[in-house]
Amino acid sequence: MIGATDVAAARALWKSSETPVHQRCLAARANGLLGKHGPSWLVEGVPMEDHESPLARARDQGTRDAERRRSAERRAHEIEEATARMRNFGIESVAEAMIIVQKRSERAERREAAVATLGELRCREAVGPLIEALREGQQQLSGMSMTALTAIGSRRHARRLMDIVRGAYPLPARQEALYTLWHLRELRAESLFHPGLRRHRKRGGVHARHGDRSPRQHVVASPDAKGAF
Repeated sequence: MIGATDVAAARALWKSSETPVHQRCLAARANGLLGKHGPSWLVEGVPMEDHESPLARARDQGTRDAERRRSAERRAHEIEEATARMRNFGIESVAEAMIIVQKRSERAERREAAVATLGELRCREAVGPLIEALREGQQQLSGMSMTALTAIGSRRHARRLMDIVRGAYPLPARQEALYTLWHLRELRAESLFHPGLRRHRKRGGVHARHGDRSPRQHVVASPDAKGAF
């Protein structure tokens, strides 16, 4: 159908202006699905600024296919590496990792390894246990829990984080809870950030004024956050 026996042949068909349009379109898609980098953008008869012609649309779709495939491959590799690191600490499953995170009598390095793994695996079921670990206020564990929660990206239990910021918890716990809310772009937590940010809500929420720069640079506790940092 495409007239190519492998990716290299499909790449040659895509680049040749003598190849019929329908074959070039199929070759572009084949390069996206199977090639290392997707279809080349430097080909005769398909200007880079063109996104409307059949060849350009095939090129763009092939590029998206390649990006999705590479992303999936990277993610599979990350999961494989995270699982291997977890097992190096004698942790055999996500369920066991969540138990270890909550077990205060466990060795610090095993708890930290479990926290890191749950974040790398983006385990949404671990949000609750990670918040509990953060709440303890151990500097290293709280910081790693914030990183894991940010990687997971779930706003589930955000109110618990807000309660930690407002509550009589150790300073590291309140700080890391605040940083987590910032990175999650939790609009319900606006009152916990600098009051001067509120007037910018209509222009994009808590990140409108300072973009994506670290809250360590730009966020200070408001009077709502009991116990000033």
